Amino acid sequence: MASRITTTRSPQGRLLTVEHIAKTDSTEELLRKVAQCEGSDGYILYADVLEPPPPDMPPPKHKEDGMLAMSILLRPPVSLTEPAILSVAGSLALSRVVRRFSSLPVGIRWPSDLFCGRHRIGSVSVSGDRRPGGSFRFAIVTFFLRISAPAFAEPLQKIVQNVFSPVRFTQAERMAASLIHEFFSLYETLGDRLFLDEYREQSLLHGKRVSVWHRERRVRATVIGINDDACLIVAPRGGGSFLLHTREELILHGHPKTPPPNPEKPA
Repeated sequence: MASRITTTRSPQGRLLTVEHIAKTDSTEELLRKVAQCEGSDGYILYADVLEPPPPDMPPPKHKEDGMLAMSILLRPPVSLTEPAILSVAGSLALSRVVRRFSSLPVGIRWPSDLFCGRHRIGSVSVSGDRRPGGSFRFAIVTFFLRISAPAFAEPLQKIVQNVFSPVRFTQAERMAASLIHEFFSLYETLGDRLFLDEYREQSLLHGKRVSVWHRERRVRATVIGINDDACLIVAPRGGGSFLLHTREELILHGHPKTPPPNPEKPA
């Protein structure tokens, strides 16, 4: 598997290692092996082609269509116990990139699915190795975006960081460089939570009626907000409210109709 490795700097000067490969079936699994070999905080793996692509993604419509597939290895502070805040930061970074490179009307379905109309065009997931207390030994943030050639015209502005190649960039490489910049600008100020208002403005679920798992029962509730740990606040018909910590607690079309076996926290 041919690859090339380079380095760049985050907005606050953190040294980042970027490995670029042509094709894989999972950037996340490859990066997990790097993490288990004591890979450094901020190690990034980017692939030109992901086969097979994630489910529920629209198939390419044009031969020029492509994808953005990337995973980032993080060793977060011990205080970080909520995976939702990482996936929310990731989805907001992905949304910023789409808005920068296109005029697509995009919104975010909590916690981290990017939609254009009824079509899911991107997603962010968080996995990793967690300590008994809930904090991360390491976390892997994985991004996927379907790039439609007509929608993502060449941007007028110039990408400030030349990450992947000294030669002319492809569109996917330009977007990947921009995504690295946007994500780390959010991650390095994660404790301030200042980006959450921007995320809330793009939420597709606010005010919507949803089905959720609550104490191993299916419950209908209304989404009333997102708290400062990026958990979804829902209000059931009988009154009161409770938090959702993971996407598995939402009952969505096509998802298993049984409660998650190990909820992130008791409701």
